[in-house]
Amino acid sequence: MRLTSVIVACLLPMLAQAVPTQTRHQGRLLDVNGTPVNGTVNLTFALHLDATTTSTVWTESHAGTVLEDGVYSVTLGESSTLDSSVFTGSTLWLSVTTPSGELGPRTAVLSVPYAVQAGSVSGPVNATSLTMPSRPAFFARAPAATTEDAGWTDTIAFTDTGAGAFDNGGHFSAGVFTAPVDGLYFFTSSIRMDSVNSNHMRIIIGTNGSTDNNSNPHTIIGSPSTNYHSLVVSGLKHLSANETASVKVYVNGDSSWTRQTEGSFSGYLVSEL
Repeated sequence: MRLTSVIVACLLPMLAQAVPTQTRHQGRLLDVNGTPVNGTVNLTFALHLDATTTSTVWTESHAGTVLEDGVYSVTLGESSTLDSSVFTGSTLWLSVTTPSGELGPRTAVLSVPYAVQAGSVSGPVNATSLTMPSRPAFFARAPAATTEDAGWTDTIAFTDTGAGAFDNGGHFSAGVFTAPVDGLYFFTSSIRMDSVNSNHMRIIIGTNGSTDNNSNPHTIIGSPSTNYHSLVVSGLKHLSANETASVKVYVNGDSSWTRQTEGSFSGYLVSEL
């Protein structure tokens, strides 16, 4: 039976105390009719510098790989070591080959396997000591408690300093994240609100200060049964370079309410576009 396609499911690091030199790979094989294949097959995995050339930087064979409903799971690096000599910082492409030939398309290997680079760094690990690019990311905590008026608050000045806070790349300041590149970003935020008797509250992660709840990740609560609430919101946003993301909160009805110190705002670049 001739196999024609592979759907790559994931590349996951093996758990270990030291930096792993193996990674778990899963995929699915289909025949020419799109039917999942069962049984065993000999598979060869290789890493390339691009999506088309035949030259490789690493290769490993897995004879008799078991297929159940087309799905297989293998550990790469069992017989051919995956280490910093393989992951040098360049984008690599994974190919899967059966006795019938290479299946396609190849899959770009992203950040998770590149964690092996940390094993070659001596001393404290930081963004400047790694050869891979620094991925924009931040985690900020809510500042001191404040009393807010009804309606929309100004941007909450989350702090990027103190215990647990960080700003990888220097793109976050005073509650505002500025996108360094065009890409998909994931954000999440939580807010603790006290002395609230309103029947309408909302939290939004807005682009460029927007409070449009039709275009921004947001959550809303409408129960006046208690006067304290915790609102949480998360979601993906497409930001162009130099666009911003910040947290806005809305309360109607109350003349004032208290934003407590329990809360956070965090985010990171998922993928450049």
